[in-house]
Amino acid sequence: ITLATTLEAHGNYFHGLHDMLVTVRGAKNVSLCGSSNKPGELRMKKQDYLAKDTTTGTPLYNHSEWRHALGIYDSSDVHVAHLLIAWAGGDGIYVDGLTSATIVNVHVNQSYRNAMSIISATNLLVSDCLFASESQHPHPGRSVTTAELEAALCEKLVRP
Repeated sequence: ITLATTLEAHGNYFHGLHDMLVTVRGAKNVSLCGSSNKPGELRMKKQDYLAKDTTTGTPLYNHSEWRHALGIYDSSDVHVAHLLIAWAGGDGIYVDGLTSATIVNVHVNQSYRNAMSIISATNLLVSDCLFASESQHPHPGRSVTTAELEAALCEKLVRP
């Protein structure tokens, strides 16, 4: 993501239960950064994923909480900064297996599930972020598993 770039989901896509807008898997030295003057944007279409056929009432998509805007898996040296993430069909940001990373000045709005879920991470700094949602689904905000807190609390730093 570069200065003032918007990456937006196309309508009538993301029918798979684990489809994501951006996936970083098994990568090193990755940067997804906008600018402090003009953030980059990742936008999905949460309302599409909840929509029903007007005639039959049948959901147009199979239920899924995993249509994340940004999924980061088994990666290291990742820097995410100056982004607006909105309308995710799952979590705004989902982290599992991340080492040595920063998530700075990221605003996550209106995610279907959590604004950010941290499943496992080592040396992760989350700073100056805004996690907001009007979701009626599990937990708007940050979600960190209990086992992970017990195992590595001193290795994570999350600041408001």
